[in-house]
Amino acid sequence: MFSLWRKARRENSAASRLLGTTSLRFALHGWQRESSAIYGISEEPDVQIAEHLRSHPLPHWVERMTVGYLNSHGGAAIRKRSWWELSWPDGQEQHKCVFSTREADRLTDATLLNLENNRVRGLALNLPQVAAGQPLPCVTVSGLPSSITGLWGLFEIRLRAGMRQKPQSLRIPTVRRGYVSVFLSEEGKLFLPTARHIWDALQTAEPQVMDTLSFEKSATAYERLQEAAEQAGHELFDALQQEHLSSVAREEERGTVAFGSRRKAIERVGLPEVRQYRLARCDAEEAEWRNELQSARQIVPEILPLLMLKIVSKSQCSL
Repeated sequence: MFSLWRKARRENSAASRLLGTTSLRFALHGWQRESSAIYGISEEPDVQIAEHLRSHPLPHWVERMTVGYLNSHGGAAIRKRSWWELSWPDGQEQHKCVFSTREADRLTDATLLNLENNRVRGLALNLPQVAAGQPLPCVTVSGLPSSITGLWGLFEIRLRAGMRQKPQSLRIPTVRRGYVSVFLSEEGKLFLPTARHIWDALQTAEPQVMDTLSFEKSATAYERLQEAAEQAGHELFDALQQEHLSSVAREEERGTVAFGSRRKAIERVGLPEVRQYRLARCDAEEAEWRNELQSARQIVPEILPLLMLKIVSKSQCSL
């Protein structure tokens, strides 16, 4: 019984870490546009934005991710009054750790852990994946109706552009990401609205691991969820593809104008030797740029399973 409890505790911690980590990835993905300098900086503070940032659950996600990781990877996280005593798997210890600026301001000698910390940021960037045949946890989620039972999965839909190394002259991203959740009922029917509802519930509720599926059932569930995600991810991938092709078209227009202007400027150079040298260099750089542009038109779709669960009711303790 004790070994089963320890196993369930590790699985619960791993699920909690992954839920917090994926929430962070979504938040960071959404904030990339807002943090861009081209949108300008207002000198007048926005009270609504300030209040939104103050009440954002990002510190809670960081806390869940960090504590879940330590409990499932040989570390330790001990809750004290309003702070944590942390022991990392490599033996490093951190005392009186908090995850919100409010607690850091309130407590003396508190250690604030956020995404500026290298260890915490590494957890958010190195998201684990589910492997085929990996035992899948059977969990209950508070707030869900008892009638919602079945397989649930979270997937990253990725578009990778170019078959070569990272381009040097292109100003477009080589990887684009999107996320999709799927839910398969006990009858095998796909319900996307229910999948999103479960994902919303997992953002706030703490899932409780009741059991794990056997190897055979886990492998079957993996294949079924993978097929459902491929079906549900078509629309998202098409949107990523259209966004990428639009970026390629804008990059081609930008580069054509830039190299044309550069060539006109070179032709005004008086010395023939210098002019020929610069024109040859410009031609070589444009050829390299066009090769990279052609490579960027070659896209590879990828689908990565981030989290898979069997949603059960509290009355179901074994499958």
